Amino acid sequence: MVQETLLTYLQKQGVISQADAVKVQLERSRSPKNEETIIREMDLADDLSIVKAKSALFNIPFVDLIENDVPESVIAEVPIDNLKKYKVVPFERGDNYVKLAMYDPFDVQATQALQGKYPPNTKQIVYITTEDGLNFVLDRRMGDVMSSEVTEALEDAEVPVQ
Repeated sequence: MVQETLLTYLQKQGVISQADAVKVQLERSRSPKNEETIIREMDLADDLSIVKAKSALFNIPFVDLIENDVPESVIAEVPIDNLKKYKVVPFERGDNYVKLAMYDPFDVQATQALQGKYPPNTKQIVYITTEDGLNFVLDRRMGDVMSSEVTEALEDAEVPVQ
């Protein structure tokens, strides 16, 4: 059985037309770029469509971080710089597991780097998400961190904080 590609999946879903699929295949034949890069550069599918297609193709669950409320205690376990660098957000935590929303769920370096942030034998359960979803949570977290730092600085300077 031939493995379905991102292009054929998006075509079957009606996201990409036959004519556009031919353009992608032509570009792919004369370029070292992969299908996803070409599809994005040609603006043939939005990020959500591509991420959901990858979720289906690779059997990786999808999570919408904009719709899910990520507990502060879960995201605060990992420095914001690491989360931004690896494009990952921990969104649920149990006694022996953590669920990670990743833009690139195949980024082994990211999962290895994060493994050290949790107790030994903590299972990482990887989900795929959109870049917008990641940025939504990370920007909010960054704002919370900056807000608390400003408040602390004002209190240290004995400026009334309201």
